[in-house]
Amino acid sequence: LKHPVSPRAAFEGAPRAMDKALAALQELLQGALDQVSLEREKFQRERENVHAERDALEKGWATLRREESKLAEEKQQLERSRRAFGEEKEFVASLTAGSNDLISLNFGGERVVTVKRSLLTQFEESMLTRMFCGLYDDKLDRDKDGNVFLDYAPSVMMPLIDFLRLRRDNPQVAADAPTEYTKAFVSMVNFFGLDRILPPPPPPPPSPPPPPPYKFSGIKLDVPIESLQGWTLIHSASYDHPTTVQDFQPPDGLQGGALLVGARRKGSTKLALAAMGDASAVVAATEGETTHLHNGVHWYCCQQRSVGFSPTATVSLCAADVAEESGDKRLSWHLNGFGGYRAGSHLCGYYPTGSQHWEKIIFATPLKLFDRS
Repeated sequence: LKHPVSPRAAFEGAPRAMDKALAALQELLQGALDQVSLEREKFQRERENVHAERDALEKGWATLRREESKLAEEKQQLERSRRAFGEEKEFVASLTAGSNDLISLNFGGERVVTVKRSLLTQFEESMLTRMFCGLYDDKLDRDKDGNVFLDYAPSVMMPLIDFLRLRRDNPQVAADAPTEYTKAFVSMVNFFGLDRILPPPPPPPPSPPPPPPYKFSGIKLDVPIESLQGWTLIHSASYDHPTTVQDFQPPDGLQGGALLVGARRKGSTKLALAAMGDASAVVAATEGETTHLHNGVHWYCCQQRSVGFSPTATVSLCAADVAEESGDKRLSWHLNGFGGYRAGSHLCGYYPTGSQHWEKIIFATPLKLFDRS
């Protein structure tokens, strides 16, 4: 059995129940307020987005209106240019239609040629057509007789006139620049704006490579100097000149190749005798009366004695070679500070007498012609 609640207990518990109900009501109210705040923030964001989109649309429309206006202006300008071009074209056509519309041209003050205006205005986009379309006749240079003056030689202009005549009669004709005046012709064609119709000629074929230097082995007599193609003279001195090893040193650009050593009578077009070999072999140091064989020649270079060549390994260096065997093929120059001494069978002493009638000759080439063997 339930005990009845006393009035006193009921009265005392009423405040607690009211506080509990009030707290629940406040909690519900706060939740509603929070929800309203969230909805308000969401609405504000959506509103800002709408404003931004509206601003962007307004800017887009403004840009579109400006582009529209610009296009309309460009279209009007294009129409005006088209009408002006059409009027100019009709005017040029009216000028060139008559068979009696003749123009006299003065080519460099050397020749006057009379042609039809239509001959010069075949290519609408060219400078030549613009010059002679009739709009600028009062601006063209003229001579005292009223002829249009063009500062080009007739030899350059006439091939162009001939081409224009051929092209008028046969549009497929090919154009050839005159070979003697290629640079001047191409420059003129470019000035007149005809480079698309008259392209520059192909470059000339490359020059053939030079022939290899004249080459032989052994010792040769009576060698024509004009036959020494590919060789450069680096030393020429009379036989009284005191020879040094430095005389055999080629200048820059000719080093590292071969040397040709010989002798000739002064004024002769031939070397009385000559031999050639690798530059390092020609002046390779030797001792005593030894020689070394290279390119069919026995060479020696003995300091304080002499330098030269011989057809045999036997030399008699006192101080130059005085051996008699095959004497016409021996060459010997002192290296002891004196001039002379030998040009084949001809012996030239230390002093000018006799020595001045013979010359010591050295040629060089930078090319490697021989193996050092």
